[in-house]
Amino acid sequence: MPRVSWLMPVRNAMPYLPAALESIARQTYCDAEVLAWDNGSTDGSREVLSAWVGERLPGRAFLDRPLALGASRARLVEESKGEYLAFLDADDVAEPSRLARQVAVLDASPELVAVGSAARIIDGEGRSTGETWRYPTDPREARWELFFANCLVTSSVLARRAAILAAGNFRALDAGEDYELWLRLLERGEVRSLPEPLVRYRRHPKSVSSASSGAERAARARRLARAHAARLFPGVPRAQALRVWEERSPYGGRRGPGTWRSVRIGHRMARAMARQRGWDPADVVRLPAVERVLTRPRRRDRLREGLGRLGARAAGLGLGAGAHALARTRRQRSGASSLRRVVFVVSEGFSLDAWARLGLLERHLAYFRRYLEVGIEVTLVSPAGAVEERYRDALGGIRLGYGPPGLSPDAYRVLLPLVHGRTFAAADAIVSLQVRAGAQALRAARLWGRPFVARAGYLPSLNAEAAGASGEQVRREAEREDALFAAAARVLVTSPRMADALARRGAVAASRVRVVPNPVDVDRFRPNPEVRPEVDVVCVAGLRANKNLSLLLDAVVALSASAWVIGDGPLGDWLRARYVDQPRIRFLGCVPNEELPALLQRARVFAFPTRYEGHPKAVLEALACGLPVVATAVPGVADLVEHGRTALLAPLEGDGFRAALARALSDPTLAARLGAAGRRLAVERFASERVHTLEREAIEEAAREGVAPEPGSLAAWWAS
Repeated sequence: MPRVSWLMPVRNAMPYLPAALESIARQTYCDAEVLAWDNGSTDGSREVLSAWVGERLPGRAFLDRPLALGASRARLVEESKGEYLAFLDADDVAEPSRLARQVAVLDASPELVAVGSAARIIDGEGRSTGETWRYPTDPREARWELFFANCLVTSSVLARRAAILAAGNFRALDAGEDYELWLRLLERGEVRSLPEPLVRYRRHPKSVSSASSGAERAARARRLARAHAARLFPGVPRAQALRVWEERSPYGGRRGPGTWRSVRIGHRMARAMARQRGWDPADVVRLPAVERVLTRPRRRDRLREGLGRLGARAAGLGLGAGAHALARTRRQRSGASSLRRVVFVVSEGFSLDAWARLGLLERHLAYFRRYLEVGIEVTLVSPAGAVEERYRDALGGIRLGYGPPGLSPDAYRVLLPLVHGRTFAAADAIVSLQVRAGAQALRAARLWGRPFVARAGYLPSLNAEAAGASGEQVRREAEREDALFAAAARVLVTSPRMADALARRGAVAASRVRVVPNPVDVDRFRPNPEVRPEVDVVCVAGLRANKNLSLLLDAVVALSASAWVIGDGPLGDWLRARYVDQPRIRFLGCVPNEELPALLQRARVFAFPTRYEGHPKAVLEALACGLPVVATAVPGVADLVEHGRTALLAPLEGDGFRAALARALSDPTLAARLGAAGRRLAVERFASERVHTLEREAIEEAAREGVAPEPGSLAAWWAS
C-alpha cells in the first residue's frame, strides 16, 4: 500500500496537465500513487490522463463521473489508500524534493495535520513572474492568519488522511472548498508552511481562482469568518471578532488604520486562541503575523515611521563610529588581530530569498558561519526587504540587514549606506559579493571610511567576451570593473585567468589581487561506496542558453543512456518539451544544496556542457563526490581541471563531447581513476576550510592597512 496518495481534480487542464504529471514522476520520494478525477474535460485531458496514470505513474484515473470541484476532491479522499494526501492542481508543478521534505516534517511532528509551502508564481507559459508567495511557518501564526484569509496553497499541501476524514472531508462547493476544510481541520491539529517554494503555482485566465470575482471571494470569506469566529476564539463575542475581521482581512469592507477598540478586541482574540491551545498568550500576541493584523498602519504612516527610525539611527552614528574606531586603533597598537566585524553586501537579485529558491541558501550560510567559528562577527546586507526576515532562524548567529518597511526598493538602493550606517561604521572591512554588489559596498566604505574588498566569482567582461558580445559591450564591462577594483584595498578573484586579465589591463596593482577559489564542503560532498549508481549521467546547471544542455542531452539520447538534470531556468519548458519522449531523461528542478550529495552519489558520470564559466561550483561538488567529470574545454573549466588526469575535456562543436561521455561510461577503470584524482584535487585545493583561510587573510590584510577618510565623508567629520 502506498504511503502517499496524490489527489488531482482535472477539468480542461490542457496544455498544463503533462507538466503537472511529469513533476509527480520527478519526485525523489516515490512511495506514492496518483488518483485523478476528470470532471468532464473536452480538450484532450482525458487522453493524457489515460496515457499517464496507470501506465507511467501508479494509480487510477476516474474518467466517467464528472462532479463539482469540492465533491470530486471528497471522492478522491475516499478512494485514496495513502496515510498522507498530497494535493496538486492540474495546472501547477511540484518541485522534485516536495514529497521528501513534507513527509519528513509530518513524520517528525505528530501535532501537525497538514503542511504546505511557499509557492513560486509562474505564468501561462511556465515562466517565473519573479513573485513568491510565502505563508506562516509557525503553527500559531498559521492558525491566526487562517481566520483572516487562506494562508495555505492547496497545491502545496500534504495532509493526514485520517484527520481530513475526521474533520468531515471536503464539501460539495464549486470554489473555496479548500479554505473551508482547512478551518475545520484546525479542530484536529495544527498546520504550517515550509519557507522554501516547493510548488510552482500557475496564474492564467482559465484557473479556478481567476474565474471567481473579487466580490464572490469576499462573500465566501465573510461567510466562513462568521461560521468559524466563535470556535476559533472562544470567549470572544462573534460580533467583536467579525469587527476585527472587517478591518483587517483583505476581504473586509473597511480600510481604515483601525481604532483602539478593534486593537483591544484583537488582543483579546489572540489571548483566547492561546489559552485554547495551551500556548503562552504573551508569545502569541508578539508574533509578527498577530502584530501585523493588530497594528497594521496605513502606507503613509509606515513611510513616516520608517523615515523617523532612519533619522534616529543617523543621529547616533557619529558616536558609534568613533567608539569603534578607538577600539580598532587599540587592537592594532597591541598587535591583536584587526578583524572583528565584516559586512558582506549581497548583489542585486541574490537575496537570501533568491538563494532559497535556487536551493543554495544553506551552501552560502555554512560558509559564512566559518567566520563565526573563529570569533569574527558577520553581517549580510541584503538588497531585499522584509521578506528576508523569514530566513532569520537559518542564519545561526549571522547578522542580517535588509530594507526597512515603508521604503521603496529604489529609495533603499540609494539610502542603503545610511540605512545600515551603524553596521558599516562598526565594520573592520566591507566586502562586496560579486561585481554587481560593488557599487553599493564601495559607496558605504567611502562614506564611513572603511576598507573595501571586492569579491568576484567571475568577471562580467570575460563572460561577455566568451558569449560573443560586441567589443563595445566588453569594453564597458571592463571599464566598470576597473573603476571598482581600483578603489578596493583587496580584489579577490577565483582563478589565475581572472588575475591575469586584471594584470594585463593594469587598472589595479597586482599586489592587491588575491586568487581565492570557490569553496566546496568536502565533508558533505564525498564519495559513498555503499550507494549503487541509479543513473548514467547527472548534470547540475541552470537551464539557460550558456549551459548548452542540448549538447549533453542529444549525446545521452544517442548513447541510449539515462540522465538527471538538476536545476531550472528560462529554457526549462523548452527543454522538457524537446525531450518529452525520452523517459530516461528526468528534469529534477532546483534541489536544496544539502540534498545534492545524495543525488550525485547515485550517478556514474557528471557532465557539464557549458559554453563559458567563471569558476563553476557544480563541477567542484562533483569532483568532491569522486565522480568522473566530462566537460567542455572552455575557459573557467579548463583552468579548474586537467584533461585526462582529473577530468575529460571535449570541444564545443562536433561529436567530441559524445565521444568523451561514451568513453567515461564504458571504461570503469578510467572512471575510477578520474574520480579518485578529482576527489584529491577538491580536498587539496578547494576545501572550504582552506579557501576560507585564504579569504580571511586577505580581508584581514585590508583591515590592518586601514583607509584614510575621504574629505567630506562622515568618517572625516568624526576624525576632525
